Amino acid sequence: MILRLAIVCLVAALIGSSALRAQEAPKPKPTIAELWETGCLWEVGENKDKVTQARKDLVAAGQEAINYALTRLGATDTLETRCLSTVFAGWKLDPKLADKAFEGLIGNVGHAEATFRRNAADLLDQIDDKRAAPALLSQAQAETQEGVRVAQLAPLSRWQNVEALPLLVAASSTKIERIRARCAVLLANYEQAAAVERLIAMLNDPTYYVADAAQAALTTAAPGARRLCLTQLQSELELPVTKQRTGLLRRLLAVVATLAEKDTPTLILRALKHENAGVRGDAADALATWKLGAGKLDDTPDVAAQLQQALKTETDPFAKAALTRAAERLTQTGKNG
Repeated sequence: MILRLAIVCLVAALIGSSALRAQEAPKPKPTIAELWETGCLWEVGENKDKVTQARKDLVAAGQEAINYALTRLGATDTLETRCLSTVFAGWKLDPKLADKAFEGLIGNVGHAEATFRRNAADLLDQIDDKRAAPALLSQAQAETQEGVRVAQLAPLSRWQNVEALPLLVAASSTKIERIRARCAVLLANYEQAAAVERLIAMLNDPTYYVADAAQAALTTAAPGARRLCLTQLQSELELPVTKQRTGLLRRLLAVVATLAEKDTPTLILRALKHENAGVRGDAADALATWKLGAGKLDDTPDVAAQLQQALKTETDPFAKAALTRAAERLTQTGKNG
């Protein structure tokens, strides 16, 4: 009986010891694929810390993780493309891995699958290494997918690559509206006449947000580019009214209002008397913008007086509201001259 009890105790002890060792045994190191799966989760709530850590571990894993990430360049899910962006940004900061990650992306610029080409171009844009220019330019010249071509042209335009400009101008004429809008933003990186002239033409785009993008691009462009807008405004106003493009006129007014040129107020005042109420209203806004900015040191013309005079004869509700608003802007800032 005593012997049997001893054996039972020994077995129990051995089982307990095995269980303890099992509890103390380290968890197996996650594979690259497992880290990647975690790194592509929503980075919120309980996931936040583990997603961040997984991405850090992927960066630290080096070449093996780079090789795996390159196989994921066909991703279309935003969570996965966000993971791609984060890990490649991490490798960019590591002197030992930066070139390896860069070369891996260059090797995918001409991939057979369009999604791989697009993601490779987007990541190279984020990495911002001008050594990618030859590969991106070569592929953009041969690219068959319009959206992918614009992704390839994006970093080239930011680097003001002159050879890419004709491709970008051509791309901006696509029937796809969202691509035209993006092209407007990219064209703003150039100061060459071809880019500015195309942006001016895009001010008359039938899709409002494309024209908005072109207007925003020109408003923040270099003074030389905006001077071309002033010249275009004058040319447009000198045409017979039936041939004038009112949409173009109205957007040009917003751009030239930022110019400190002697002809700026003269042309805006001319537009203030236009027979189109929309042009008159936008001219009122432009006149106030000029006076509060580029023309704040000019004593003439008397902008407040011009606006009040126009208000006396204005009958159109839109133009009248614009004139009133412009006059109030000057009053609120004390710029009545």
